[in-house]
Amino acid sequence: MRAFVPAHVQAMPIRFADIDALNHVNHAVMLTYCETIRCDWFVAQGYPSMADLPFIIASAHIEYKAPIPKDADLELAMTVPKTGTKSWEFDYALRDRRAGTLFATAKTVQVAYDYKAGKTIEIPPPLRPKLAALAS
Repeated sequence: MRAFVPAHVQAMPIRFADIDALNHVNHAVMLTYCETIRCDWFVAQGYPSMADLPFIIASAHIEYKAPIPKDADLELAMTVPKTGTKSWEFDYALRDRRAGTLFATAKTVQVAYDYKAGKTIEIPPPLRPKLAALAS
């Protein structure tokens, strides 16, 4: 992962249900946090419902750096390191806002998709500048 320059940052509350038997955030929940910031960003960009999102997830990868304690001041940062014709990447950093601890980095690859036609499409023109605004 290249140097991370955050373009979109969002606080992420840690719910009781997110904590595992070892008293920290369960590893699988971290991808849910990435999904949350991604979907919240799309809603802020004018996509009123998750049914309106113009993509599918092609891959998701996460690298765990440190456990997230239940009292962390968790925030996620998201940026777009790469955009292609039909796909783009989101990079994420899960970190403690107060202490600066980096808990994990993640990457998802999205592919523009037409659900009615059941096929991939080029990134819709209205979405392209919104992704460019998140470019790192």
